[in-house]
Amino acid sequence: MVKEVWPSVDARALSKAFDGLRLQKLTFEACQTRAEARTGEVACRGETFYVPRVGGPDPRTESRQWRFRMAKRDAGWVIDSVTVR
Repeated sequence: MVKEVWPSVDARALSKAFDGLRLQKLTFEACQTRAEARTGEVACRGETFYVPRVGGPDPRTESRQWRFRMAKRDAGWVIDSVTVR
C-alpha cells in the first residue's frame, strides 16, 4: 500500500523501523505546498509521538520537520523522496 504513494520507498527498512515501535503518531502543525506541472514540494513542521518496543515504556515526543518531494504520475501525485529533521 505504501508503494502506491511512495514507489521508491525501501519497504523492508520501513517495516523494520515500524517493528521497533509499540505506537507512533505524527501531527502536522503547518505545511506549505509548492507545485509545478510535474513536480512539487510539501514542507511540514510538527511532532512525532512514539513509544519504542525496546527501552522504557515512557512515551517520547519530538519536534520534526518533513520535506516531501513530489512527482506527478499518470495516476496522480506520488512521493519521490522524504527528508526529516
